[in-house]
Amino acid sequence: MKKTMLFLTLWLILIFSSCKKDPPLEFPYGVPLSFQFRLLDETGKEATEFKQGQNFTFSLRIKNHSNNKWDLLASRLYQSPDLFRVFKVINSTDSLDMGQPYNTNVWCSEYDIAIKPDETFDLKFNWVSDSTVRSISCGMRGSNKNMLPIGNYKTGFTYKFQFSEKDSFRTSLPVRFDIKFSIK
Repeated sequence: MKKTMLFLTLWLILIFSSCKKDPPLEFPYGVPLSFQFRLLDETGKEATEFKQGQNFTFSLRIKNHSNNKWDLLASRLYQSPDLFRVFKVINSTDSLDMGQPYNTNVWCSEYDIAIKPDETFDLKFNWVSDSTVRSISCGMRGSNKNMLPIGNYKTGFTYKFQFSEKDSFRTSLPVRFDIKFSIK
């Protein structure tokens, strides 16, 4: 009887320990957040090819995968000199700076953007715009740029996102975004 109980116990341990578990999400930037940079067409769909005269939107999404609220220190992000900057590709080594879609006089208060658990923050800004995009903490005034001429372009930036979470301050590892796109 003792042998049967021992065998049964070992068998149950083996069965339960062999159950597959979903692997945990990986966060390569050192924080439990995911980052996505994309271009959207006028209907809101992700695209990398646009017709001449068509406006497009920059979209930077940050998703919180944790059970805690994370506060993005937005003023530093908005004042980044490369955020949403566009370059026209001339050849494999040269490009022409076409600028950013907003006036670089970004005003920010001391407030940050709270990203609650399982919430997504989405910063969107059109290439051609004369409006002001406001978040809880900052405002960016569109510079009403002209439409881009036909050609190949690139946009991208590297950034160390800065957050506060409860009583701690965290900086992500550098996150690199690159998008090549064209105007036809």
